[in-house]
Amino acid sequence: GVALAGADAGNYLLGGPITAQADITVRPLVVTATGVSRVYDATTGATVTFSHDGIGGDDLGFSYTASFADKHVASGKPITINAFALTGGDAGNYSAAPPAGATADITPAPLTVAITAADRTYDGTTAAEILTRTLQGVFAGDDVSVTGGTASFEDKNVGTGKMVTATGLLTGGAD
Repeated sequence: GVALAGADAGNYLLGGPITAQADITVRPLVVTATGVSRVYDATTGATVTFSHDGIGGDDLGFSYTASFADKHVASGKPITINAFALTGGDAGNYSAAPPAGATADITPAPLTVAITAADRTYDGTTAAEILTRTLQGVFAGDDVSVTGGTASFEDKNVGTGKMVTATGLLTGGAD
């Protein structure tokens, strides 16, 4: 596709292939991270999803570790990306720095309270006595307790295996 031009172009003949050397440099990749909210699990581990401005169709991915500053429930918690690398067949064509600014929520973990109630003699009321309170779903090492509350039988009549409902239970502890 190269042609000679000029008044004396006819006096010359282009020979052989025309070649040159140049560099293709690594393209800086703009990466953004979006935090993924999760339920409390007693750890600081965080998950993010990445988006980037790479060339469509290129094979790009990300390897990373990320964490919250602490394990506690909160909204809009900052996430730190601790390790970050590009992966995929086209990763060598790009450079990228770990993105900042990702946030996510840690929401409370559900707990179940189990109670046992005392048997009693008929007294014309639905009042029941709570013997024990047990929390199910607390993570090992967490300080959580349940206290207080009142209980009542489903009705005042004599019977076996009667449903007892507790209300007003209070949770406490550092976690």
